[in-house]
Amino acid sequence: MDTKTMVIGGSIIGVVVLVILYQVRKDTIKVVGTVATAVNPVNPNNVFASGVNSVGSAVTGDSNFSLGVWLYDATHPASLTP
Repeated sequence: MDTKTMVIGGSIIGVVVLVILYQVRKDTIKVVGTVATAVNPVNPNNVFASGVNSVGSAVTGDSNFSLGVWLYDATHPASLTP
């Protein structure tokens, strides 16, 4: 095999590797963005809030159950409001 063939073959392999790395990076960024949104504490639809609210709905029978509202109601009894 001569030097010219090796350079061309190496260049083709290099381009293929770069394309694969680019695609992997792009997919990784997409997955990380999705996961970050799912666990973001300020996102009201994050996986934890959805899970807690689903369990709360099942336990209380209130289809609109929200842990935040429940905590507020529990710590602010109606007798204290003017």
